[in-house]
Amino acid sequence: MKFFVLILKYHLKEFDAEFKHSFMSVARSFIFEYDDNTLFNIINENDFYNNNIYESLKDIIDNVEYLSLININDKILCNLDVYYKLIKCGNVDGSSAIISYLTNLINDLNDLNYSLNDVIEYFDSVIEKELKIELPVRKNSLNSVKIMTIHGSKGLEFSL
Repeated sequence: MKFFVLILKYHLKEFDAEFKHSFMSVARSFIFEYDDNTLFNIINENDFYNNNIYESLKDIIDNVEYLSLININDKILCNLDVYYKLIKCGNVDGSSAIISYLTNLINDLNDLNYSLNDVIEYFDSVIEKELKIELPVRKNSLNSVKIMTIHGSKGLEFSL
C-alpha cells in the first residue's frame, strides 16, 4: 500500500526516507515504469512535484482529509488506470482478484472508521508479521469448450 504512504507523506510534506522508499516503489511499478536515470534525478534533486506520480495523485493529496478510504482507493484505481495497466503484469485474473480483495478490505476498514494512517499501520503489521494473502482464482468454465481425445471422453456425460 505504498500509494497510501505516498499520499499521506505528500499531504504532510514529509519527504523522509519512508517517503522516498514509497516514491521509488511506485515509480518502478508497472503503473509508472520510471527508469533508473529519471529516478536518480528526481531523488537527487528532491524534485517530487514535477512528475507524473504527483500529477496523478494531486487531487487525492489535496483533499485527503475530506475523502473516505473508499474514495481514496477508488481514485487511486481510477486516476492511475490500474485495471487497464494490469495487462503488463501478465496474470490479469490473479491481479484483479488481489485488487478486489484489497478493495473489500479497505471498505471494511473504512466501516470500522480507520484513518489513512491506521490503514498504513495495519498493512505494515501484516508485512512485519509476514502474513500471506492467498486467494484462489476461480475461472468459470461453464461457457467454455472442453477439448480432449475421444478416448478421454468415453463414458463421460457433460452437464449443461
